[in-house]
Amino acid sequence: MYREPKNRQVALRLLVLIILICLGDASVVAAPGPASPFTLQVKVFNRQNSGLPGTLVEVILPDKEGGLWVGTWMGLARFHQGQWRVFTKENSGLPHDGVKALALNQDGSLWVGTYYGLARYSPAQDKWEVFTKANSGLPGNDVDSLAATPDGALWVAATDNIIKNGALERQYSHLSLFHHGKWQDFHLHKDVGFSIFADQHLHAMPDGTVWLWNSQGCLARFREGRWQTLVNFEYNPATGVNKRVKAPEGFVGLTQRLRCLLLMPDGALWLGTEGGGLARFHQGRLQVFTPENSGLPSKNVLHLTEVPHF
Repeated sequence: MYREPKNRQVALRLLVLIILICLGDASVVAAPGPASPFTLQVKVFNRQNSGLPGTLVEVILPDKEGGLWVGTWMGLARFHQGQWRVFTKENSGLPHDGVKALALNQDGSLWVGTYYGLARYSPAQDKWEVFTKANSGLPGNDVDSLAATPDGALWVAATDNIIKNGALERQYSHLSLFHHGKWQDFHLHKDVGFSIFADQHLHAMPDGTVWLWNSQGCLARFREGRWQTLVNFEYNPATGVNKRVKAPEGFVGLTQRLRCLLLMPDGALWLGTEGGGLARFHQGRLQVFTPENSGLPSKNVLHLTEVPHF
């Protein structure tokens, strides 16, 4: 049951440049160093002035040709050389107009996760291949996050929504690996080590390492063929609050919802939260940035991207 929210803050935040986008309105906050001023030019795209199919943007992904893939709640679009091309359920093989996740494969194909199914699009052949729970090993049709690794594998975080009498009865979170045409399931508790499952997010590194985290603060890393839990929370029924039960030494943890992360070349791990600001974990020390102690304009950090120095 897909419903477009009325009040959803969609933001793309960069470590040097922070752009806030909220229901089509944009404000810009530049955060250069004291000795490195720069001039920032911003152009706002919406349904009125461009081919963008919807202003509620869920995901943005650049490709190797200089194009920009944009997943919205009303379809998928590619912006390249000033031109827009829009893909919807009506004009393409897209299984659902609500696009939640994108990932580029090594062969140039694009993986698209939607609210009802996973699709692989091959631009060279203009061909679509759709995976659902009914026709493949996809564990749930509601695809939350995707991560493509250099060896051609695809990690999929999906939710299986159980509908009964027209209403949502239960939700099951799943983690799967699709490689060489085969599906492999990973149990979030037994294999990964999470105690709480909700809103799983994936991120693949160039060396093949995969990071997994969820909105309740759990964080894990897949490397050398196994998962390692770094931060774990458990629900305390007596207090109704999640309790941190595992974290690296020096990591005091964040009780707010973890939304995104970025690993920098110097080994620093940046973590964006919903309501808790931005955190940097490096060499056993955690720094937390909020509007009260820094120039961060909001405590809600929904996406992190590395950008060149200005």
